[in-house]
Parts: sequence; structure tokens; C-alpha cells
Amino acid sequence: MNKTLILKNDLAEINRLTDILCKLCDENSICNKVLCDVSLALEEIFANIVHYAYEDSEEHHVKIHIKIRDNVLALVIKDDGKPFNPLEIPITNTEAPFEERKIGGLGIHLVRNLIDELEYKQVKGKNVLTMKIRLQ
Repeated sequence: MNKTLILKNDLAEINRLTDILCKLCDENSICNKVLCDVSLALEEIFANIVHYAYEDSEEHHVKIHIKIRDNVLALVIKDDGKPFNPLEIPITNTEAPFEERKIGGLGIHLVRNLIDELEYKQVKGKNVLTMKIRLQ
């Protein structure tokens, strides 16, 4: 199964994204836990792109390619925003006392804990983030 979505850099697109993910998971008998994990991770990444990737107020497009093969759900997110590798963000110390914690990074921490495999690269001026989650 392959599906490609093209979303505007607008938080209102999250509803459409969630609806499409729900439908795809239902059609492919993917359990609710995987759906919840993938939805939350993808929403976090998409929201970060909308909030931080663009230095102008123009409309941009975020392309999300979804593929299911060999019991793996893979999502490839491409945007033309400024380069940003979320894997370079230091691991958040969630054990540290609250007053000693740095602001930011919890969303990426969440994604790292929900997704089995993350990969980032820059391709022809675009950010390309691949998220993979095993279905069994």
C-alpha cells in the first residue's frame, strides 16, 4: 500500500491528516495502538514544520508518503523549510528536576519513544524525515 498526501503548512491540515491516517489504518487492519502512536508522532513533526520551518508567511507544501510493506508502516515527510535534523536534538533528561530542565525538545523526545526507526537527510534542498514503526 502506498499513499501520498500533500498538505499546506497550516495547522488546520492536522484534522485532514488524522482522518486519512485513521482510514488507512482501518483499511489495512492496523491496531489502534499503532494508529495512536503514529498519529501523535506525525502531528508533532507536522506542527514543528508549520511553526518553525518557514521564515516567510507564504503557503508551502509538506509531502507525506505512507507505505506499508513487510509489516512496517513507513512515513516519509518532506518539506522545503530551513534545514533541521531532529535527530541532532540532545536527548531530553526527563529524570532531571523540573526547574533544571531546558525548554523545548519534549516533542522530539516523544517521537523518539513512539517510533521504532527515524532517519533524516537533506535531499535537493528539502528536509526528508523517515519514520518507521513495526506492525507486529
